[in-house]
Amino acid sequence: MYSILIADDDYYQGVRYMNMEIWGKFGFEVAAAVQTERQAADFLKKNGADLVLTEVNRPQLDGIRLAQEIKRLYSGTYVVFFSQRPDFEAARKGMRLGVLDYILKPADERELSQMLSAVKARLDAKRGDDLCEQAENVLKSIGKGSESRFIRTVSAYLCDNIYQFVTMSDAAEFMNLNKDYFGKSFIKETGITFGEFYSRLRIEFAKSLLEKGTLRTYEISEKLGFADPDYFTKKFKEVTGITPSEYKTSLN
Repeated sequence: MYSILIADDDYYQGVRYMNMEIWGKFGFEVAAAVQTERQAADFLKKNGADLVLTEVNRPQLDGIRLAQEIKRLYSGTYVVFFSQRPDFEAARKGMRLGVLDYILKPADERELSQMLSAVKARLDAKRGDDLCEQAENVLKSIGKGSESRFIRTVSAYLCDNIYQFVTMSDAAEFMNLNKDYFGKSFIKETGITFGEFYSRLRIEFAKSLLEKGTLRTYEISEKLGFADPDYFTKKFKEVTGITPSEYKTSLN
């Protein structure tokens, strides 16, 4: 599922759009609805998002400035302006920043469908072409390249769902393969089991979160779906040779 962040200073509008069923029809889910530009920036720093729907010109929410920040820091995130009134100057500036669309509220299902379809096509194409940095690191660590379409697709799926625990059955179902055949194919392509690859990938994401320095170890453990912080520390040391605390200290 691709994630959406809604930035709208009207709390009730945000909740209304957050609860619409249309997102799921196109493979999206609303991760959060925030009311200010600052809240949006904080959320993106901690969680990221595939798509941001933002108001354009509100007292505590400058859509242009937010789009500039997203373009600078989150090149893989798409932006759509979502406003109560037309603003041609904002639309012009938005186009220069790569904003994909300008939708007037209240948006009907047809408009949202067209927008989501276009964004999904871009995200799907990008996912097929680009591996997340963490997956690239795992492949390098096991001496494998990223030429295999099978591994690229599985890796992209795992990266997209890294904050939800994924089983081998889930991955096999996503690939439309029998679980046993999927497992054997994975070992053939990578030389390690799906479980080992997935464990290494989660630790790579944990390292990225530790590097950001915004979450504590137990929060990272919880965010990545580990059973408890002690188990997370054990797996982290198995993969890296040091504990999360030692890794964090080594960054300084």
